[in-house]
Amino acid sequence: MTDYELEYQRSEAACGDPLPEFVELFEALPVASTVLDLGAGQGRDTLVAARLGHKVVAVDISPTGIGQILVAARRENLSIEGVVTDLRQYCPNGKFDVVVLDRIVHMLKDIKDKVALLSKAAQATAEGGYALIADTPGNQEHIERQFGDRRAWVQIAAGKGRWIFKRETGAT
Repeated sequence: MTDYELEYQRSEAACGDPLPEFVELFEALPVASTVLDLGAGQGRDTLVAARLGHKVVAVDISPTGIGQILVAARRENLSIEGVVTDLRQYCPNGKFDVVVLDRIVHMLKDIKDKVALLSKAAQATAEGGYALIADTPGNQEHIERQFGDRRAWVQIAAGKGRWIFKRETGAT
């Protein structure tokens, strides 16, 4: 059992609120956009996107976290598919308008695992779609390698121990 599994069992809001920068992008998307939330946890990003009318696939290793997301989805009649699996084994099915990696890349200790996850995320992002990534500055190099030139990124926030940015695919 992971530490997060225990945390999710203790509190339904263990990971806190969604980042305002992510919420702003979800609000600006056309209704019924497709969103892939990799490392969804308890759904802080998943639920916001779905409540705004988007179709979300939430992926996490925690059965408790995905279970909590699906309970909210049923209660609120939201379009969410929950997948319980290790991100290292997960293979996205299709392309998504938005792919979210919210403070998850740094959780993988092996650089090969980080690169593989980022590669999957890049491949799953539709042309003209967005990659929304919040992580530690130490992973910036790996992120840029998988998603492209830093000049194409729009940094939307930076601060102590975090680096948040989005990229529209196809941007040059």
